Amino acid sequence: MSPAMAVSVTPRDKSADERPDGEPALADSAPVGLAAIGDPLTRQIRHRGIVTALGAATAWLIGTATPGSARWTSTMALCGVVGAQLVQTVTGRSHSPLVLLTALG
Repeated sequence: MSPAMAVSVTPRDKSADERPDGEPALADSAPVGLAAIGDPLTRQIRHRGIVTALGAATAWLIGTATPGSARWTSTMALCGVVGAQLVQTVTGRSHSPLVLLTALG
């Protein structure tokens, strides 16, 4: 919960809103509703889902390969989900010391 709270109080990085060619992002030229729905959001959801699933699956596979119970394996998979989401949070707001500190904690 702490990293999510840190993200919410950290100001957005303005350079993230610009495209590499220097033109304004879609959010600057389209109505708010249209900018939030569409391909950029779909790509972001897909990317985050794949990364989270890979983290959970990798942790679960490691759990099944090591000695232990099914409960141990499912706990490892849960830790994989949480770890993957923390990594995504840190990479998304890596410029914020508050986010880095809460994720490390």
